[in-house]
Formats: sequence, C-alpha cells, structure tokens
Amino acid sequence: MAKEDLFNGVKAGLMMYDALLLGVAEQFGMERAVALQSKVMEKKGTIQGKLIKKQVGDKKFDAKSAGALINPGIEQFGLTIKVVEDSPKRVLTQCTECTYYAAGHELGIDDKTIEMFCRVGGIKSVDAIVKQLNPKLIARVVKFRSLPDDFCEEEIVLE
Repeated sequence: MAKEDLFNGVKAGLMMYDALLLGVAEQFGMERAVALQSKVMEKKGTIQGKLIKKQVGDKKFDAKSAGALINPGIEQFGLTIKVVEDSPKRVLTQCTECTYYAAGHELGIDDKTIEMFCRVGGIKSVDAIVKQLNPKLIARVVKFRSLPDDFCEEEIVLE
C-alpha cells in the first residue's frame, strides 16, 4: 500500500473516531469524554504491551531498544517520524506528517483540542506499551506542533 493511501485511510478512520469523541463530549462534557478516551487508550496500550512482552520474553528494555520495537508500529498509523536522538536513556522523534493531527484539523477541531486528544490518546497508549516493556520507561509529547506544517516531538525516556 502506498504511503499516501495508508495516510488517507488512517486519517478517515480517525476522523470518525474524533467525530464520535466530539459527540460524546457534547452529550456528557469534554472532561468526561477525554477521561474515557484516556482510559481506553491506556488499556489498549497495556494489552498491546503485554502481547509484545509475551513475544520478546523477559528482556528489560532501555529507551533505545523500546523505541526500535515501537516506532515501526507507530508508522503503521500513517505517521512520518524521524529519530533525532537514539540512546539507551532517551529516544526523541519528530513527527512531520501526523494522521491524528490531519484528521482533527480536517474536522475543524482547534489545535489546543487536538493537542489534548493526543496527550490523552495516542501518546497515552504508547506510554502504556513501553511501561509493559520496562516500568521505568515513559513516553510523552515534548513539543506539539504550532502550525499544520510544523512537527511534534515525542520521547521515550528511561527514568
């Protein structure tokens, strides 16, 4: 599948997800909708992390080995990421093309809300995955894009 087709397919699915999330927020309030999203994404990540852990065994992962395992899976969601720093203590990536951002932007969702969805959604899932590989690992957004053609930075850190 071509990269553009993957990007557009994932974006379309995320647009439906975002529309549902906005509908839940209309019905029950944004705070409850975001709390639900956070809980679902953390559970999803925990399940994925346990499946990965089952496949790789009892190895303790540092940031570099976790990033090498996780980043290709992230790219399957249509994101274009570039590894900027790659060490056992920290992996820093820049995301230039983001299906999550593009879906929200196309729906007319403001950047602050898209950022909130990202911080309690996608990155929450990645954090739960890496915690299954090593409880001392943390995944987080370091910088959220300020314009559509900007980039985000995310890191996996061993603390």
